[in-house]
Amino acid sequence: MSHLQSLRGRRICLVGSTSGIARVVARELVARGAILHLGARDLEEARRDAVDLELRGGLPVSVGRFEALDLGSHAAFLAEARQRMGGLDCVLVAFGILGDQERARRDFADARQIMDLNYLAPASVLSHAAAMLEDQGTGGMLVALGSVAGDRGRPGNYTYGSAKAGLHAYLQGLRGRLASAGIRVLTVKPGPVDTPMTFGMGFPGGRLTAQPEAVARGIVRAMERGSEVVYVPCFWGLIMGVLKAIPESLFKRMKL
Repeated sequence: MSHLQSLRGRRICLVGSTSGIARVVARELVARGAILHLGARDLEEARRDAVDLELRGGLPVSVGRFEALDLGSHAAFLAEARQRMGGLDCVLVAFGILGDQERARRDFADARQIMDLNYLAPASVLSHAAAMLEDQGTGGMLVALGSVAGDRGRPGNYTYGSAKAGLHAYLQGLRGRLASAGIRVLTVKPGPVDTPMTFGMGFPGGRLTAQPEAVARGIVRAMERGSEVVYVPCFWGLIMGVLKAIPESLFKRMKL
C-alpha cells in the first residue's frame, strides 16, 4: 500500500498476551496510541503487563481470562473484550506452543495438544472474531501468528509445522471470504525468535534467530501497511522460497 494506516485509537484484542512476542507487540501498539484488551490464562500476569502498558501509553488497558482449549468460552471472551474497550477493531491471535516432536511421535496425546493449541483454538477465536466484525459492518482486521515451519514439513517438527500449515490455509480462505466486507486478514510467519518458547530449539543456523523487538516491529508495520502475509524477519521469505522449491526426493534426505 502507498501509505500507512494509523493504529491510533484502534481497539485491539490481543489474545495470548503473555507470550514472548505478544508482550513486545503490545508495547509497540500502545506507543502508536492503540487501545488494548489483553487475553491470557494467567490474569495476574496480564494485569501486571496492563499496568506497565498504561504507564507507557497513557491509555487504559483492560484484561480478561482466556482459556485456549475451552472453545466454548471464546465467543464470550471476545464479547467482553468489545464491551471493555467500547468497540472492537482488531483481534490479534498470538498464542501457541512449540511442543516436543519426539514426545508427539511417541504419544498422540502430545501431538493433539500441539495441533489443538496451534490450529484448532486459533481457528475458533478467528471464526468468532470474523463473525463479530462482519456483524458490525465497519471493517476491521484479524492478525494471527503462524510460522515458517508451516511452509514445509520437516522431520524435526512436522507436528507443529502441520498445525501452522493448517492455520495458514485457514487464514488464506478467511482473507478471501472477508475481503468484500473490508476486513483485512494478516498472516504473520516468524522464523525462530529468542523467546522462552524456543529456548534450546537448536534450529539449523542459530544465528538467524531474531529478537522479539525486531519481530514485533515487523508485525506492527505489516498491520499499518495492510499486508496480507509477512515473513519476520523478511529474509525468511527468501529462505522458505528456496526450501519449498527443493524436490521432495531430495528434501527428505536433508537433515532439517
